[in-house]
Amino acid sequence: MATSQDFVDWICSEAIAPEFLMRLFMAEKDSLLRFGVGTTHKTIYFPEVKAFRVCVPPPPEQRRIVEKIEALNERSSAARTSLEQIPVLLGRFRQSVLAAAFRGDLTANWRAQNPDVEPASVLLERIRAERRRRWEEDYFAKQRAKGKEPKNDEWKAKYREPEPVDSSKLAELPETWAWISIAELARGESYSLAIGPFGSNLKVADYRNSGVPLVFVRNIRAESFEPSAKTRYVTEEKADSLVAHAIEPGDLLITKMGDPPGDTSVYPLGSPRAIITADCIKLRVECSLSSPNFLRLWLRAQPVKTQILGETRGVAQRKLSLKRFRTILVALPPLEEQDEIAGQLEAQFAAARQAEDRTTAGTDCLERLDQSILAKAFRGELVPQDPDDEPASVLLERIRAEREAAAPKKKTSAKKPKKSKKAASR
Repeated sequence: MATSQDFVDWICSEAIAPEFLMRLFMAEKDSLLRFGVGTTHKTIYFPEVKAFRVCVPPPPEQRRIVEKIEALNERSSAARTSLEQIPVLLGRFRQSVLAAAFRGDLTANWRAQNPDVEPASVLLERIRAERRRRWEEDYFAKQRAKGKEPKNDEWKAKYREPEPVDSSKLAELPETWAWISIAELARGESYSLAIGPFGSNLKVADYRNSGVPLVFVRNIRAESFEPSAKTRYVTEEKADSLVAHAIEPGDLLITKMGDPPGDTSVYPLGSPRAIITADCIKLRVECSLSSPNFLRLWLRAQPVKTQILGETRGVAQRKLSLKRFRTILVALPPLEEQDEIAGQLEAQFAAARQAEDRTTAGTDCLERLDQSILAKAFRGELVPQDPDDEPASVLLERIRAEREAAAPKKKTSAKKPKKSKKAASR
């Protein structure tokens, strides 16, 4: 094999085993980097490489060191492989718990202990009544703003109920639960289900370093809302023109695009008014009728993920439109049970996060262990020395002597006597 100019090739003599030298360089990786120069592309040049010095135990001890390192690394590699499986298992665990929660299995005992809780069918009627009331308030306010005072109640016939849910092909729910669409859950008619502004409504030129904050896809994560150090802002005047896209604490935020789309978080309590950007969806619900935390967790469950992925469009990047998001269905328990489900799920997920943290700590520990094994090996502390081994110094002297003997001798030529100037003139 031939190598390019980006390599240095060591062809080892009998004084040092390649496996031993490789692990020695691994142990000294940070030290070797000190010899690198350059800004864009770090390079260790050949004169520095030629100046490297390494410790050389007797060859039999080198072999013992390599065998010991390999045996210990095999054990740490097996532990690392096991640790790598834990996040996968925890992902399955989360989906399993979510599935149990939204089948009603997780709170079966709770329902048995609370038989008199208001069923979701009654809750659904209250949601519909509240939704209609808010629509009428909005409509009446808009007409008054135009100077058109309604003379009778005929305008109320303009209200359109959301499409009823056909539950005949849906999973069977506990008796006190009901199916409902996202569109029905949304508070009001025009401003509580919205997508961020795009086109001429909001441009990069509108961004400021202070004012009303903007919320981007990067802020919306499955576990929680994540403020960013790179937050951008708009002026109060610009925010007022984007009131339809304003969010307040307690609103659900959903990613319209991503890999996959549909990550959901709740805008935290105590947060200021903000504006969502083009790739975000907001869902505002009446907290006295439905729990934002319950809905956030429901939107993480596999049945909803399947609905979301089935409703996305796009080739380069899949996108979920607001129109399609409105049709997603929710299995709605009684309000008290929603809170119970959210509490139990959060407790289970907190335990899963602790397991993930311990897994990360264990993986970091293994990395440090591998480095400590190498450090101990090259301090001469990993394997015992054998007094019968030929000292490396003797071996090196013999190699030097053999090299000197094998080196070609320089040819010497006899110097011709110089002619005198007198002889030259003749």
